[in-house]
Amino acid sequence: MSTVRCPGCGGQFPLAAVAQYETFTCSKCGHVVEVPTAPPAQPAQAARPAQRRSPGTSPARPAAKRTPPAAARGAQASTGRRAGAGRTAKPAARRAAPPPESEPEPRGRSRGRQRATRGDDAPRTDKKTLPVPMLAGGGLLVVAVIAFFMMKGGDELPPATTIGGSPAADGTGVAAGGGDPDKDPAAWTMLAANVRADRVNMMVARANTESDSIVQETATFLRDRDEREGLERLARLYVARTPTSEWANQVLGREEVSSKARRVLRKCELADDVQLESVVQLGRLIKKHAGDNGKKKWWAEGEELAQINELLAEVEAGEQELANSDAAFGRARWIAYRRTLEVFKDHPTVSAHVGPYLLFVEIKSEKGTVIEDADPEAVATAQKILDRNIDLFKNMYEGWMTQIAPIFGFERYTEDSVDYATILKANVFADSDSYYEYIRQVGGPGSARAYYSKQEPRFITTYEGDGEKGADGEGESQESTNQVQCHEATHQLVHFYTWDTTRKIIGRPPRWLDSLTRPLWSTEGFAEFFSSHTEENGKFTWMVPLENRMKDLWIFAEIIEKKGWAPWALKDIWSLRHGGQLSGLAQARAIDPNDAGASGMVMSNQFYAEAWSWVYFLWNVEEGGKLKYRDKLIAYFKLEFELDFGQRDGKKRTSPRLMQERDFRGVFGLIEAPEKEQALYDEWKVFEKALVEKHRNPKWNKERERIFKMLKMDPAK
Repeated sequence: MSTVRCPGCGGQFPLAAVAQYETFTCSKCGHVVEVPTAPPAQPAQAARPAQRRSPGTSPARPAAKRTPPAAARGAQASTGRRAGAGRTAKPAARRAAPPPESEPEPRGRSRGRQRATRGDDAPRTDKKTLPVPMLAGGGLLVVAVIAFFMMKGGDELPPATTIGGSPAADGTGVAAGGGDPDKDPAAWTMLAANVRADRVNMMVARANTESDSIVQETATFLRDRDEREGLERLARLYVARTPTSEWANQVLGREEVSSKARRVLRKCELADDVQLESVVQLGRLIKKHAGDNGKKKWWAEGEELAQINELLAEVEAGEQELANSDAAFGRARWIAYRRTLEVFKDHPTVSAHVGPYLLFVEIKSEKGTVIEDADPEAVATAQKILDRNIDLFKNMYEGWMTQIAPIFGFERYTEDSVDYATILKANVFADSDSYYEYIRQVGGPGSARAYYSKQEPRFITTYEGDGEKGADGEGESQESTNQVQCHEATHQLVHFYTWDTTRKIIGRPPRWLDSLTRPLWSTEGFAEFFSSHTEENGKFTWMVPLENRMKDLWIFAEIIEKKGWAPWALKDIWSLRHGGQLSGLAQARAIDPNDAGASGMVMSNQFYAEAWSWVYFLWNVEEGGKLKYRDKLIAYFKLEFELDFGQRDGKKRTSPRLMQERDFRGVFGLIEAPEKEQALYDEWKVFEKALVEKHRNPKWNKERERIFKMLKMDPAK
């Protein structure tokens, strides 16, 4: 039986089964096999034009179909082989010459090359070239591929090929209809799945080593035939050597995001101007992936693409909010400004806006760390601290608005009603090192546990304590940390509402430093008074007796008496305006010059305790079941909250008048009756002594012994 042999793998097919086709595809190796025909002998024709190389076949040049001279035909018949072809010769009558065509111009490396037309007398030297991948510098690979196909071939007829899940109708493995799978995608689908897979593997391996044009032709070939898996493999191989390839990245489902990000940032001018956190994070990612100028293409997919799209959505949402909300714009400006401050800018933070407060908690990290690189455990710790401070500041402001604001007519500010000027800010450092470095930078008090600066940017600054005391009683309890932070927060509220009340009265905002008109006893005494609180089952109670100050009164009063130092008189308390005056006057109380340091420490702490006690007494003392001095104290505080630029006496001032002793004496009626001043002092001291005795705690004895020993005094005497 006559057969047709596949030059690729050696497989044989019945000629009768394929005679109706010009070409068919080998079911075993996928090679396109030409079917010999037997027309009458014709004169030699011009060579076929070079054919465009298909991504699925080897770059073979079809030989011209010519009738060789008689001598050449005799030589071929005697040997039974075509010269140089390595395959069985066909009788001359069966070799059909193609219709004459003109030779096309060569176009690129994948186009056919021009060949000189041989005369009829020329010896026949054309070859059928095996369709294998021609790898650059790859002679060995060509041999390997040929060997692979030869091992798969043989003289036996291959089994019936499965097409579409069932054997081919004629059992030959030839694609039904005779279409060329290299040219016809429909014919490709008729190949067996394993044949398609083998050919895809071959094409991907070959194309990856070829020029960009060959790779893209192969990609088009695979795309047209819906070979998605092979196309993706090719794309991944190609993008590894050309990361910015548009078609390969698109095949992999990636999106070019650097240009997209630049468009969003150009559109979102406000967000970019105030440097929203989403803009900052996006900028860091663009710099990382698209270079310093952001012009390099950056292709993203999967989680990375989702992250970028989420950030872009945040930027656009932020832009919308900034355009429509003074609160959002003010908040964003403060966040951006904070990033420029020394020490603040060195570490990442977590933040939140609650009521009028914008709260920041530093994440413990190496200097210069960005939040994306921060230790997740450190971030979680910072978030817990932030949550605790959100609860603390929210409850404190609620206490202020329910117990103080109604008395003085203060306006409530919320997350939505604040603006740049009315936002209150607090920063919690991760540890004392960062905090004290900041205090040194701004010139704050080096001994303060927390600090509120009345100058811009008007931040409360503090640091996270250890939250518990050790066995020796040393350390800091969370209650103590909270108390200190609430003390500074009260300073902030008093300062803010003095400014806010005054601007509404005089019709313009005063300078922030104009609000520093209070005497020291009012500044510190009221801060201690309001901030003192207890918490039980999440409920906060404010303006309660302050145990630490009652303990100080009990311990330091004894030391002052034993040392013979003069206690604070009302005229002393009323006259002091700042800490420098207090320190100097406290040291001057020492009788022995060697005791100046001790008297400075004892008398300063005693002053703070007595300032709290004085405000607490005037607010709470009763007579006949009625509050005796609260109304007068409120009247005096109202004078403090309304800065006097001359609106009271008609004398216009560029700076407000400082509050003086006579203001307090005038409100309490002591100017006309100076003898009442001593009576008031005595009444206060009786109240104070009873209050201390009522709350005296046996645990105070340990603190008393510690302080006595520190001062080299005998606690037993």
